[in-house]
Amino acid sequence: MQQKKELNIQMGSRIRKARLQAGLTQEAFAELLHLGPKHISAMERGTVGLSMETLQYICQVLHVSADTLLFGDIEKSPADALSDLSGFLLKNLPKWKKSSIKYWKFLQKNKCFGRYSWNIESMISV
Repeated sequence: MQQKKELNIQMGSRIRKARLQAGLTQEAFAELLHLGPKHISAMERGTVGLSMETLQYICQVLHVSADTLLFGDIEKSPADALSDLSGFLLKNLPKWKKSSIKYWKFLQKNKCFGRYSWNIESMISV
């Protein structure tokens, strides 16, 4: 019997949940991934790990992020987190206007937002 690693068990459970939400049987899922149904079953039970390539295919087929499979449901997307941050900054701008704009520009310049970026000047009148 193969030993289960905690991460494999958690990921397997999340993969199973996402597969069921997508309305796929293990057999149909296996066919889409070009794997055997027994391998899918072992993956979902956590008795086998998966390669980065397989993880990428799973994410594409199930339309889920690798973060979701690795870490579980993420409560906020990066866009939501940035929206919260911008709301906080706008609310407090009268007090911190100059330093907030400076900080925001620093974050944008250093690409701290990844693919999400907004121009602070378009949100407020400077």
